[in-house]
Amino acid sequence: MRLSVRGISRLIRSGLRSSHVHALLVQGVSAVFGLVTFICYARWMGPDNLGVLILFITAATMVDMIRSGFLQPGMVREVNGVEGEQAAEVRGSAQLLGWVSSVVISSLLVVLSATGLLSILTVHHQLFGWVWPALLVASFPGQYFTWQAQAESRFDRVLVYRTLNGSIMLACTILLHVAGVLSPVTAGLSFVAAGLVTGSLVLFMRWIRLSEILQASRSRIVALARFGRYSMTTTLGTSLLKSSDTFLIGGMLDATAVAIYGVAQKAVEVLDLPLRALSASVYPLMAGPGARGEATRVGRIIERVSGGYVLALILPAGLLFFFAGTLVEVMAGEAYLAAVPVIRVFVVAAFLFPVDRMIGLGLDSLGRPDVNLAKVMVMLACNIVGDIWVLTVWGSLGGVAAVTIGMSLVGLATGWFVIQPMARLSWRRARAVLRYWLMPSYLRMQLTKSGIGGARRHA
Repeated sequence: MRLSVRGISRLIRSGLRSSHVHALLVQGVSAVFGLVTFICYARWMGPDNLGVLILFITAATMVDMIRSGFLQPGMVREVNGVEGEQAAEVRGSAQLLGWVSSVVISSLLVVLSATGLLSILTVHHQLFGWVWPALLVASFPGQYFTWQAQAESRFDRVLVYRTLNGSIMLACTILLHVAGVLSPVTAGLSFVAAGLVTGSLVLFMRWIRLSEILQASRSRIVALARFGRYSMTTTLGTSLLKSSDTFLIGGMLDATAVAIYGVAQKAVEVLDLPLRALSASVYPLMAGPGARGEATRVGRIIERVSGGYVLALILPAGLLFFFAGTLVEVMAGEAYLAAVPVIRVFVVAAFLFPVDRMIGLGLDSLGRPDVNLAKVMVMLACNIVGDIWVLTVWGSLGGVAAVTIGMSLVGLATGWFVIQPMARLSWRRARAVLRYWLMPSYLRMQLTKSGIGGARRHA
């Protein structure tokens, strides 16, 4: 069997309308703008300033993930089960909780900075004590919009949002460099400016409605908070799985080491971004059967998606492994060549992430965020202990990256052991999926299931 030219054309047209393709485009656009902006930082700032900025971005991203983890999974799960006024009630409750948490955290940071307590933790109190609180508030409308768009599978709107956001940040970076004032503080202010502009856009286009806050109810707030206490802690743990490396390197080594490690993480991001897009579009597919208690159906989704993604990793991972040195020179210059061995270790670890990520989503969709939390906490403990030991004994960035492989194996084994009795996962079936992904007929079937297909078969 083969696809005719007409069938391929129909496949492409339907694919461009698919939420999965839109989700992938969103991550692709974010990756392109993020990579180009990061290259500008690396080329124009120098290792010390770049290290400080990476610490700021890591801390800000971690808090954003905590906020997102507290509200997004519960909101997506609840909205998928209701319509009309009840859906507006869920959205309004989530939005109210989001605004309150943003203001509370921002106020706390301002108080810590004003009283001088923040200087105990960092000498960059202007960046962390004033720019960061402004960013937390300015970025919330856009962040909440992405949650709502995911619940509605409107990734086409997210694509517009991310394109504008990336364009603003890149333009600000170039202008700041031309003016000779590019620094971690001014770069942070460019994030605030991008948040204000894109937040104004989603409000002006009525992609989110502040008026829905009035429809918030105590029962919905309690339900979201109850579910969110687990998913938030899980998200915090997941964030710390990545950010703890950066914080520990910054505390036990120096800002230059943070910059080198950050270059390696940015280089390998190309392997993880499609998985993020896939996670965003697959979770709503799991949420339905998960809410109905159809655990084996969730298991089949885990097997199918994980197998296909691992297969798709082989070519880009191989290229990245062998051409890591060239990539680092292009991205940041010879001053960062120490990142090459770190990149190669990360490439190996990347093959463990898809199954682990899908198992985590499966546990959340089955209403077991507490179990997922336990899995993440075990992984986090292994990562922190391993990092401290490696940095104390050898001070090796490659060793820190190697700890990621061990941590991922522990998480994968733990997650598989926990979910297998419910979802009936099978290694044999998962291996079969790898073989079937290479067959055109199976590929067409999966594309159709994902809403991408629709092309008829032609002899």
